[in-house]
This record gives sequence, C-alpha cells and structure tokens, in this order.
Amino acid sequence: MKSLSKEDLYKIAIVLFIFFIIALIALFSINRKRSEPSEPILEPDEKQFTVVNNYNIFYFVNNNINTFITYTIEKNNEGIFNFLDDVYIKEQNITYNNIESKIKFYNEDDYYRAKLIKSYQINEDITVYYTEGDILNEGFDETTFVQKNVKYLLYVDYDSMVCSIELIDKEKNEDNFDSNKEIFSNSFNQVKQIELISIERICSIYLADYFDKIARNEAYKYTTNYNTIESFAKFYENNYLVSEIKSCVQNRNENGNRVYTIIDKNNYQYHFIEKNILDYTVSITK
Repeated sequence: MKSLSKEDLYKIAIVLFIFFIIALIALFSINRKRSEPSEPILEPDEKQFTVVNNYNIFYFVNNNINTFITYTIEKNNEGIFNFLDDVYIKEQNITYNNIESKIKFYNEDDYYRAKLIKSYQINEDITVYYTEGDILNEGFDETTFVQKNVKYLLYVDYDSMVCSIELIDKEKNEDNFDSNKEIFSNSFNQVKQIELISIERICSIYLADYFDKIARNEAYKYTTNYNTIESFAKFYENNYLVSEIKSCVQNRNENGNRVYTIIDKNNYQYHFIEKNILDYTVSITK
C-alpha cells in the first residue's frame, strides 16, 4: 500500500479543519435560535390615511376641489349637485330645491388652497383624499382670507376617471368608508388632469407663499434666523427682497427632508426646508 505524502496529509488536515469549523457554526446557530424568543413579523399597515408628499397628486386633488368651488361661484346648481358624493347627498337630504341653503356659495376670484392632504385607498379603484385648507380671494392688490380651515373629502375613481366631493367638519377614520363604494359618471364630475409640477414651479409656489406670509406679518414664525416679529421687520425694511427667481435647486438634507435653495434677482438666498408640502422653515442669507 502506497504511503501518504506530507502534502496529502496537509490536505486531509485542512479539509477536516474546515469541516470542524462548519459544524461548530451550524451548532451555534441552532442553539441561538432555540434560546431567542420568536417574534411575529409585523407587516406595514397600508390601510390607513397617509400624508400626500407627491406634488403632482397634491395639486391634482387641489385642482379638482377648485372645480367644485367654480360651480358655486357660477351658481351652477346642476354642476354642484352632480359633483357632490351620492352618499353625502342622501345623508344631508340635499335636493335641487334646497341646495343653496345646504352648500356655501363663493364669489368671483375665490379659490381653495390646500395646506394638508392625506390619502386612503378604499378599494381597488377608489382613493379618498382628506384635505385641510383655506378659501382665498385673489384681489387686485392683495390675497385675502375668505374662510379658514375648510375641509373636504375628494373621492377619485382612477379606473373611470371620475370624482365626487363631501364637505366635512372633521377628519374621518378608515372605518367610516364602504369598501364597495362606487362613483357614477356624469358630465360634471370628470377628473381634471394637471401638468407635471416642475422644480421651478415648486420654487415659485414656495416663494409666493413666503411673500404672502410677509404681507400678513407671519413670516418671522417660519424664518429660522429671524425668530421675532421685530427682528424680521428690521431685516425686511433694510433689505430689498423680491419674488423674482434667478435660480433654484432641490436636494435633501441628512434627515431626508427636501430642501429648496432659491436665489432671487437681488442675490438673496432662501433655504426652504420642507417637513410636508407647504409646511416648511426658511433661512435667508446673502
């Protein structure tokens, strides 16, 4: 019988050592699993309201609510009735004859501006959007409040591309919605699409909103480097801020928040840090 060489012995020793290590690892893993208590795997709950942080959806919802506002401005009772949600009509006993006593009518140049939108998918086709916002009037010299803290539910059927609206006083929870809900199509409740919201448009929206806060003496509440009305007023009086945008960029900070850096025509830099859409803080430098 041929004797094993030193090289063969080394190879056998290495194989046995590797096998021994693998066996130890497997034994340790089994014992650890036995000693640790088992924990259930929690699946994320998708059946709940979530804040809308997509600009295109946010302004799509806002735009379709303004279709309803336009019907009231035009005193188009047929349009109002056919845009209202069927279930809401029945609950509120709304008819063509009493609609003017049940629904608030608005005036020319009034419009709805959402501040918060949440979404919840009722069934495969229909999503409901809960909104909080204000009715404003775009006057020649200034924008004024008509009605604050106005809430709506906008139901959207993305299969049939129709929608309906419900007027509410407070947010509803998920249990209030019927999973078999339907929206019946008519000539007044067709979904209106919007153009995609660009970064430049977002920057314009933020700067316009900020200058609106300046006009209402509320900007200091949102300005991190001028946190009193006196300090901000002094800064504003001694500097020439303008709403004409020279450049704007979007990025994210270390917390994942969207940050918009805007430079105006006079080279003032506005750093908007967004918590949610139109919920932000800003610092101004030059």
